[in-house]
Amino acid sequence: MPRVSILLPVHNGARFLKQAVSSVQNQRFADWELVIVDDGSTDETSDFVSELQKDDTRIRSIRNAKNLGIQKSLNKGLEAAQGEYIARIDDDDRWIDPEKLQKQVAFLDSHREYALVGIGAAVVDESGKELSRFLNPGTDDRIRVRILGKNCFTHSSVLFRTDAAREAGGYRENTDVLHVEDYDLWLRLGLKHKFANLPMYG
Repeated sequence: MPRVSILLPVHNGARFLKQAVSSVQNQRFADWELVIVDDGSTDETSDFVSELQKDDTRIRSIRNAKNLGIQKSLNKGLEAAQGEYIARIDDDDRWIDPEKLQKQVAFLDSHREYALVGIGAAVVDESGKELSRFLNPGTDDRIRVRILGKNCFTHSSVLFRTDAAREAGGYRENTDVLHVEDYDLWLRLGLKHKFANLPMYG
């Protein structure tokens, strides 16, 4: 069983999918599975995912017969995940630090009271040119001061405990949390668990 399940929902994202998957494969921590949830894509996504699976047996795929939206797709991935931890990446994201997973797994392994750990992020344009970088509040105390008014985690940067997310009910599929489904989940996780952000860019 892999330690980490990486959830990647995609809808017509073949254009950027290769760089996202490559950034996962470049991680020094190699004990992962990549669960790609193809949300009814009509471009070349399905064919590309099939080719990926031929070359890397750690890649699994789920294909929705029709477009269900990101919330339902994430929950399908969460249900199928075999890992102790969940990481997130989108088709148009890429991880820039090859030690991202390694450092986050080490943190959660040694801090059992924490359910989620994030990192900072670099913002790039469509050509891949870096525009800016930012770090989020690092400690649980600092995060709690801000989190009721502002999301303190970049979705594609987090690593969180699978069991804790399932216990919290996963991603709510209501329309009122569409596009903030991650923030909504963090708030529910925070009722029972601690948070952290590591001072690194991933």
